[in-house]
Amino acid sequence: MVEGYTDMISMFQTGIENVVASSGTALTSAQVRLVKRFTTNLTILYDGDPAGIKASLRGIDLVLEEGLNVKIVLLPEGEDPDSYSKKLSSQEFVEYIEQNERDFIRFKTELLISEAEKDPIKKATLITDIVRSIAIIPDNIVQSVYVRESSEILNIAEQVLYNELNKIRQKKLEHANKSASYSSNYNQPKSVPVPAFVNEIFSEREEKSIIYFLLNFGHQKYSLYDDDAETVEEHDASRDISVAQYIVGEIQNDDLNFSNLIYKQIFEQYETSLNNNILMDEKSFINHTNNEIRSLAANLLSSNYQPSEIWNKGGRKIDTPELTYKKDVTKAMFSYKLKVVQMAIKNIENEIKILSPEDAGKLEELFTKKMMLDQVKMQLAKEVGDRIIF
Repeated sequence: MVEGYTDMISMFQTGIENVVASSGTALTSAQVRLVKRFTTNLTILYDGDPAGIKASLRGIDLVLEEGLNVKIVLLPEGEDPDSYSKKLSSQEFVEYIEQNERDFIRFKTELLISEAEKDPIKKATLITDIVRSIAIIPDNIVQSVYVRESSEILNIAEQVLYNELNKIRQKKLEHANKSASYSSNYNQPKSVPVPAFVNEIFSEREEKSIIYFLLNFGHQKYSLYDDDAETVEEHDASRDISVAQYIVGEIQNDDLNFSNLIYKQIFEQYETSLNNNILMDEKSFINHTNNEIRSLAANLLSSNYQPSEIWNKGGRKIDTPELTYKKDVTKAMFSYKLKVVQMAIKNIENEIKILSPEDAGKLEELFTKKMMLDQVKMQLAKEVGDRIIF
């Protein structure tokens, strides 16, 4: 595995055809799982500069966690797979990889032991760091092999390493139990995450939709289930969340921000109240000290739609907002995210247009981000379907 697509092309031309590029700022678990579909053996080949070393260290734990056998090769400082493969013949490059690949234990220790050897605190930190990496390996036999190897390299008793390993396991178990306890309290809604690199985007219409649902239905139950289809046995009502909790949770999880300052202020007040276990209602905004917030609340809370009495005859069910708000608020949230992603893609496309071919690194980064956003856009568009119109 290499970093960029130019590295991958050069490797292929050298004769190493089973090569893949992460093509991003950092390796992800999803990428590792894709690799695992084809092999359980992975050699990470990154640059020999500090950034390449850090990338290798970050990638190690991700690969180990997915159960792959990982080795690392660092190139001479100042070289990358593209440049170094052009300086050597195909055979010489293959030999370099074979002679310099290290398993993650030897890689970490050889990299850090020189500066930690005379400092007991740094050595203890190194040992803990290595044990943490061993702890995430899913195979217990592989864990045992690495514990034995670490014991020999670090000159420390195996039992000491096992004691530290058990501490880490216990902490992970406690954390998992807490997470399970939290998630069992709420029915988690379906979500499509927006990449973290997306900055603040102005989307007046979609932001207003979110505030509309907060003011009109924030206190209502948000359930994952269709009330007509569920039974008491199938559904524990105590696990439901409110519409406000759903909206605030989605915005917080994706670290999104409202551009309209009035909408932002209303959202932040809901956010603060939920953090204090208080659920606000519309009265707080109808009587707000801010004239603009009062005016907006009055406008969004007043409904101009009144169903005709004819449609009530015969017990017919009318699709009013009160009956469809659960589906509508989900669609409104996806519509908001879709607009954010669409505008982020447009911004990236504009950046690409003004870059020169010499800015290869920046171009690669932008193309990678655009590909990620295009995938999210497809997911969101599928969820949104027809837009909501107020």
